[in-house]
Amino acid sequence: MKVLFLSFNLLGLSCSYAQLYADFTTTNGNFTVELNYTQTPATTANFMTLAEGTRAFVDSTTGAVKKGPYYNGMKVHRTETAPSFRIFQAGSPKGDGSDGPGYEIKDEIRPELTHQPYVISMAHSGPNTNGSQFFITGAAALSSLDGLHTVFGSIPDEASRAVVDAIIDAGANQTVINSVAIRREGLEATAFDPLAQGLPVVEACKGNLEVKPDKKIFWNVTEPFSGLPNSSVFAIHYSLNLQEWIDYGRLYRSQDSTDAVNNLYLGDATVPKLFFNMSQVNYFPAYAPNSLAGRTVVIFLSGGVVQFNFNFQGTAGLAHFNDSNDDDYFSNFTVIPNLTKINPYSVSFAVSALPSGVFGAEVPYLVKCGCDSATTEIINGRFQSSVFFGDWIQHEIGGMIISR
Repeated sequence: MKVLFLSFNLLGLSCSYAQLYADFTTTNGNFTVELNYTQTPATTANFMTLAEGTRAFVDSTTGAVKKGPYYNGMKVHRTETAPSFRIFQAGSPKGDGSDGPGYEIKDEIRPELTHQPYVISMAHSGPNTNGSQFFITGAAALSSLDGLHTVFGSIPDEASRAVVDAIIDAGANQTVINSVAIRREGLEATAFDPLAQGLPVVEACKGNLEVKPDKKIFWNVTEPFSGLPNSSVFAIHYSLNLQEWIDYGRLYRSQDSTDAVNNLYLGDATVPKLFFNMSQVNYFPAYAPNSLAGRTVVIFLSGGVVQFNFNFQGTAGLAHFNDSNDDDYFSNFTVIPNLTKINPYSVSFAVSALPSGVFGAEVPYLVKCGCDSATTEIINGRFQSSVFFGDWIQHEIGGMIISR
């Protein structure tokens, strides 16, 4: 007697099923999200570790390094209820959309993951500035967001979709997220390790405060012995009473930093008591430069190429636009300081004048760059730009290069 054994895998079939779920409980009902952990592993891992409290973050109010279920008790701080644009947004501890976990992660844009009805996607302020904020779409597809935001899950069941609609209709600040529980089904989903996806690591700084005889305050780095590492962000908050905390500043060290930082001057001791909270976020590695001083940024528009040449102070420069007809236009610009920001994976800057060949007149221009990779000579990535015509209006997205 022969026994015939069939292997489903050999036949190209599979009898296994694996899925990661996020089960939300809120004051307006409960819903479940299926997470795209195979297509967007870093984004999914970031959401999971925040939800489960398995990775440290920076408290945006006090600057302290904390650990614990991040989303519990947060409000849905934004809703949009137009028939063609329905979303709700959450993940801001302050409840105003201005903050996050004290670090950023890169985008994971996948062409097959679009903003269809009832998906979860990362909210950000430009390419590669993701943190903890997310939004969930309602009944309308939002194709205008495709290519800009990372879709990392979907909501397929009707009961959950009805809860999403109810949260959107309730309006901003009318729904509280009580908890987010991660549920694993199947071997692959259970084996997915969210702590092994190359995410930034937040930790308390190791060192000591020292007040010199002349009342100058220094933070001495004790570990590592070589000082603050490259590809890291060192941030400080201070308080006079342990009740109200003020953002004191930050030091970003790119992978190109050469100076050793073994201590930092924090000011003079002019009051009886002064308290500090300090955090350190390590990236693996960070791609953005320390500054734009002496750098060249090239963006590729649909109608040509713009090259921004910054002076050695990073405060001004010359812009050159070469259009599709090979015509050249130039403009001198100054940098608008309050719109310039550099993070480990992103660079934002605004200039006072873009060459007239783009819009027919010299106009202010804002460029938000996502730094995706780097060689010894250049940083590669994407940009999202806006032009100022009484207000900032989105212009284009495309590829960009920053010189190193």
